[in-house]
Amino acid sequence: MFQVRERLIGLRLALLAFAAAAVVAAGFTSDGASALLTPGKTCSPAFVRAIIGGEVKCLHAGEFCAARYERQYEGYGFVCLSGRLTARTAPPRSTKPPPPPRHPRLLSHRQVAQNGEVRAVQTWLQSREKYTPTVSRMRLTIHRGAASILSSRIVSPPNCGAIIPVRLAPLRSLAITDLDGDNEPEVVVTLSCGGAHGRGYSFVFSYTATSKTYRRTLHWWQEFYPHIKDLDGDGSPEFRSADSRFSNALGTNFAESGNPIQVWTYHAGAFLDVTTSFPASVRSDRDYWWKQYLKERADDSNDVRGYLAAYMADEYLLTEQDEGWVNVADAVARGDITSLYPPTGERYLVKLRELLARTGYLY
Repeated sequence: MFQVRERLIGLRLALLAFAAAAVVAAGFTSDGASALLTPGKTCSPAFVRAIIGGEVKCLHAGEFCAARYERQYEGYGFVCLSGRLTARTAPPRSTKPPPPPRHPRLLSHRQVAQNGEVRAVQTWLQSREKYTPTVSRMRLTIHRGAASILSSRIVSPPNCGAIIPVRLAPLRSLAITDLDGDNEPEVVVTLSCGGAHGRGYSFVFSYTATSKTYRRTLHWWQEFYPHIKDLDGDGSPEFRSADSRFSNALGTNFAESGNPIQVWTYHAGAFLDVTTSFPASVRSDRDYWWKQYLKERADDSNDVRGYLAAYMADEYLLTEQDEGWVNVADAVARGDITSLYPPTGERYLVKLRELLARTGYLY
């Protein structure tokens, strides 16, 4: 009886082996990969015959793969990426995590200006961005002889999001000059807030001998950075700029705005508007805006309202406004203030008078 049972068990094992061989002969899909083949069968030219996980498979790029067999796939020229086989044409990528991004290295900048025994040093850090660099840690140090009188961080004024040194030739961010003719040079630092039109401003540091300290004065230039030049030859330079209140006035865009000349002097800790003391400069500016009007009026699509506004402001500075109003009225009568850009006609003349009154030219 015992021998019969052993024979039955042996027969069952033989049947199981035969069934397994039949399955191999028939073929089936395993792990979502290639079809299982008999060891003697070859793959078509588009496939690579491989033994993966102890099974014969035909591999090709794009089919599903199992990450646990990654090293075996590599032996046949494939890489298992995101569950798909990819032909390996280059050495496998490193499994190490990428290095953290490097912060842009800050560059150190330094400007030096000297006038007699007064020496000023302006320093700051600036990022490497080409068009929108970030400036930080700006500092101004003023020496008188061997003594350091001032060492202070420069902070942007309220409503100014950035602090950028100005480098518009011939203007430099740092200058030392005697602004008021008292034989004591002032230190001028001109900076920008950045932005589309680069709102500009200057800090003037003037020395007080009794307290041996420097007093700071702020003046805004907005879009029109000053030319610091002695216009009348008296030995003290003036600041030549333009009236930013005319930008985008009367509905004009910035590019077609006219901005009349402004001339400023610095005295006793304050800026003074002395434009009327330079009639030759005002007359030259007036002629420039009139020529701009004549040039642009030939095309009806051009907006000349801003040029005529600046022209009239200069006429008031020269006390020649009566002649100016005649010329502007003629421009309106010609139809040069087109309906494309309201206000037009008499309405434009009313708005122009309001602008001149609001800015102090007409009073």
